[in-house]
Amino acid sequence: SPELTETAALTLTQVTSPSLEIGPVGTPTPTPTPAPRTVMVPPDLPDSPQPEQSHFWFTRPFTPAYQTWGSYYYPYGTNGRGQYFWHFGIDIQNPQGTPIVAVAEGTVVYAGPDNSQSPIGPWPDFYGQAVVIEHNQRWKERPVYTLYGHVSRTLVQVGQPVAAGQLVALVGQLGVALGPHLHIEVRVGENTYQHTRNPDFWIQPDPGYGVVAGRVVDYQNYFVPQQLVTLHRAESPSRFWRETFTYPDSTVNSDDDYGETFTFS
Repeated sequence: SPELTETAALTLTQVTSPSLEIGPVGTPTPTPTPAPRTVMVPPDLPDSPQPEQSHFWFTRPFTPAYQTWGSYYYPYGTNGRGQYFWHFGIDIQNPQGTPIVAVAEGTVVYAGPDNSQSPIGPWPDFYGQAVVIEHNQRWKERPVYTLYGHVSRTLVQVGQPVAAGQLVALVGQLGVALGPHLHIEVRVGENTYQHTRNPDFWIQPDPGYGVVAGRVVDYQNYFVPQQLVTLHRAESPSRFWRETFTYPDSTVNSDDDYGETFTFS
């Protein structure tokens, strides 16, 4: 029963769990859930990975007056029990027009409509409008980008340098979105939809909290995709506090060091 950390630390564990139901909260459009398959744990991934360095580099994409956290029902690597598209980022709900700020310093490499002339998602108009920032800090000598999607208005231009906390866009609900919210992605190596990573490892948790991460494997050490995982408080182990599902097969990327298949932020 993992407990909340007192610093921005991360705990990696391997678990299995019972089956429970979740209630709806949501974002995009329905899509069928593929049949589960199993994937072997990569041979170079140790049983207890020891990350070379933390990458809680980023502050929140909202000012303290508008701080909220990502959707518990639709985190990275899930599809809301088949109701939505597989999620390549996290969604943070805030009212229409809420100011969005850069999570770290960098340079704007995209700002404007997500159209057929310059698609930045899986297909044109997926985000409606978006801002993408290439950050100054590199991860293992590779560039790191953040994408801010579904915005109602972009407030920066391509080539513009930005500082952490600088206003870059306003919350909207353009593209594939149900209600106003920010869809934020972290991309490593290349600025493409296929190079995303779980933002829970990159955006700093609230003071006094951390991230619980792990992977579910079977007795042969194969990954178990789309497995329900529940999180319980130590003082009341019979009741679950949060729940999620493990990543699907070969659809979203795990962290290079942690090799996780689920997180609780």
